Amino acid sequence: MECHLRCVQCGAAFIASRRSAMYCSNKCKQAAKRERNQRHRVWCAPPEPPKPAPKDLESAVMDAHRVANDLGRLASSGPYQLRAACARMSAAIQLALEAEGL
Repeated sequence: MECHLRCVQCGAAFIASRRSAMYCSNKCKQAAKRERNQRHRVWCAPPEPPKPAPKDLESAVMDAHRVANDLGRLASSGPYQLRAACARMSAAIQLALEAEGL
């Protein structure tokens, strides 16, 4: 069964072996894929993060200390399945803060 169709990429008429064909050649198929991927990359590009002000950095360090302490408490009194993970995260945060002298 032959179908007379028009390529959605270049607009050329072609004879397809299936009704669902959209492109006249592999070249048009690849070009359409590149265009879709390019549009997706531009649309999904993350915005530049704002540079933190000194006050924000100070509050971030204090928050990190608070989180490390909270995780330390959960390591001894939290759900049994999470205790080991909480202890590891608390220790990792504390080590990172100490390494930076904070």
